[in-house]
Amino acid sequence: MTSKLDSGDPAAATPPKASPVNAQEFWSQYCIPPLSAFLKHAGVYTEEQQRSHLRFVRETVVPRIGPQPGTKSLWTYHGSPFEFSINLTDAAEPFVRFVFDPVGGEIGDGSKPLPQEALFSMLPGLVEATQADMGWFNQIKEWLFLKEEEVPAVRAQWSAFPRVPQIFFAIDLHGGQRSMKAYMFPTSKSCATGQSSVDLVFDNLKRLEPYGETLAPALNSMREYFGKSLEPLALDCLALDCVDPENARVKIYAQAKLNAFRTVEHVATFGGKRRDETTLRGLESLRKIWHLLLNEPRIAEDDDFAAAPVDPDSRYKTLSYSWELRQGQELPDLKIYIHLWLHAKDNRVMLENWEKIFKANGWEWGAHSSYRAMIEDALFVFHFIYVLPSIAASFTNTTGSGKEYTTAETPVIHTCASYQFTEQKGVYMTSYMSPPVPEFLTSIEQSTMACEYDIIVIGGGPSGLSAVSTIVRQSHKTVLFDSGKYRNALSKHMHTVPTWDHQDPARFRAASRADFDRYGSVTVEYVEVENVKKRDDGIFEATAGGKTWTGKKVILATGIEDVFPDIPGYAECWVSAIFHCLFCHGWEETGAASSGILAVGDIGTAGPALHFARQALRITRRVTLYTDGDEELAKELTATLESAPAPMTVDSRKIAKFVKGPKDAEIILHFEDGHSKTEGFLAHKPKHRLRGNLARQLGVETTPQNVLQITPPFNQTNVKGVFAAGDCASLMQNVTGAIYAGTLAGAGAPAQIQAETYNQKGVF
Repeated sequence: MTSKLDSGDPAAATPPKASPVNAQEFWSQYCIPPLSAFLKHAGVYTEEQQRSHLRFVRETVVPRIGPQPGTKSLWTYHGSPFEFSINLTDAAEPFVRFVFDPVGGEIGDGSKPLPQEALFSMLPGLVEATQADMGWFNQIKEWLFLKEEEVPAVRAQWSAFPRVPQIFFAIDLHGGQRSMKAYMFPTSKSCATGQSSVDLVFDNLKRLEPYGETLAPALNSMREYFGKSLEPLALDCLALDCVDPENARVKIYAQAKLNAFRTVEHVATFGGKRRDETTLRGLESLRKIWHLLLNEPRIAEDDDFAAAPVDPDSRYKTLSYSWELRQGQELPDLKIYIHLWLHAKDNRVMLENWEKIFKANGWEWGAHSSYRAMIEDALFVFHFIYVLPSIAASFTNTTGSGKEYTTAETPVIHTCASYQFTEQKGVYMTSYMSPPVPEFLTSIEQSTMACEYDIIVIGGGPSGLSAVSTIVRQSHKTVLFDSGKYRNALSKHMHTVPTWDHQDPARFRAASRADFDRYGSVTVEYVEVENVKKRDDGIFEATAGGKTWTGKKVILATGIEDVFPDIPGYAECWVSAIFHCLFCHGWEETGAASSGILAVGDIGTAGPALHFARQALRITRRVTLYTDGDEELAKELTATLESAPAPMTVDSRKIAKFVKGPKDAEIILHFEDGHSKTEGFLAHKPKHRLRGNLARQLGVETTPQNVLQITPPFNQTNVKGVFAAGDCASLMQNVTGAIYAGTLAGAGAPAQIQAETYNQKGVF
């Protein structure tokens, strides 16, 4: 029996299968039911938004959690790699968030205890799916993560742990939007360099570009307080909003052992330095519920009383603090995290305490057992009753279902609570939960999951998206593979596409994928296909990460890669100052005094070079054709201009390097003779190569121009059932051409399937 939840239906009530076919399916059933219940009970997400978020988890998150991990996650106390939460406040609607730890495959199997490259390789698809800005992250990565030569020493110091924590990801779900946070751990780098975590993090954050210097006041205040806090604060985590740095927060986390309220007050006020009205009101509100959070009644009467943890041997401390740094803020905002599981081993007690907290805050979540109903819906019904009936029997049911359970040996599913008070939000609290991973399922070995599809589309750019948007109109089950690698990845604007003029290509891709949601026949896999083959029975197999997908037809929309000339600085100026097409780029530089044409590579002959130069004259008043030492071409161009004059000049000097100019698209050409010249921009079409070798694996033929050979009108290759579209199969390599070609292939593959279904002759 298959749950409606498996198809992303948030209103489903059918339980998931008790015995997953494989680990990948297990993680879907583990993550999606509780998250679905949280989205439903939050009361602010439309059904379409709920379906979209659940599909995102299945298609983007689950593949990055698993396959089955070989080690437990260090994020949660019981080793689960998935934690979800609901955020509640006085002043705004609730919203749901989740955190996941990528523990699958080589990341968690123990073979690579510091698998940094594997972690980084999974980022492109995740970044694309959340529209994340990784500008600050990429800078932090350079100084926080280990160099290869540092790994052995760090591994030796972490020998007691199968895996050293590197990076976790959090996804906030606001309405239909998703935003990403990255959580990173400075301990490894501190071990490798001997530099304290405080010095490592504080000193380098000030160097972030842009705006790093504006974080200095808050960092200085924190450093001062760390020196006089009532106990040593162990800085163990750095978090970052993956958004435009202008709006980003940086969060610094530290664990603490002392939990008496007077100690918390000392931290919240920076040792008495911060005693404004908002801070004092926040402490007053926290004081009323502190004994409930620590499950210790005696705290209510004594500010100096500290609650003892129920597990004194735990490596976790009872509290964590996070300081949220914003630009220009002298004293960062504080958030306090209470590790609930260290203070209660009984879910019934935790539920009762939460309901009392809601009542103290004046929130309706404490009325009518609404919070309790959400928890039982999320975990008792969907997860425990159907997946773990033996564990479910230990819960106490209080919502009127007629079942009575004891609370003996109940696995605790609440992990943390957080508290913050700000002038804008008032009381802001978060309840974090994570169901234990069933021990009898942790022995599942990695398995191959064969998925039957009508059509496999490889490539998530314009041609692949266009192909899928055509296929869905005939309801063929389709899997789209998006590797996160795009030829226009550096471009911030696209042109020549009606209604999408001067918009970010990433937004175009995201909007195109969102269009598939209403059809229900498309699965998007954010992985790079490693191998593809045609079996003897005519079925195609695509494999990636130990998983196999099967389909009746394949559409290759894998694109091309530009091969830059061997001139220093070229790559750094690509897109920002060197334009491959003057329809795609250039108009924005209208009015610049002059521009240049690099007459090498694909435009290293007179005809193409002059073609580009004539286009450039529509933008700038003068154009110089640079032949980079090719004297014969320079003579031919000069002769042409003498017989057919134009405001063009020829420069045959050998170019030493390119440097991006200080404004707009300016580029500075440095020559081997020691001179230099600045142009408004440079136009050049470099040579290209096909991306990847999947076409070669299938035996697809190429043309002398190094693109895939196709037959119009439906773009089938020489291999029956294999179609191609976009830049990989065209010399006119642009977005609009790719969209057109994708439509043709997206019509051809279904037509062939339909003719074969009825054993009839097709139209081609």
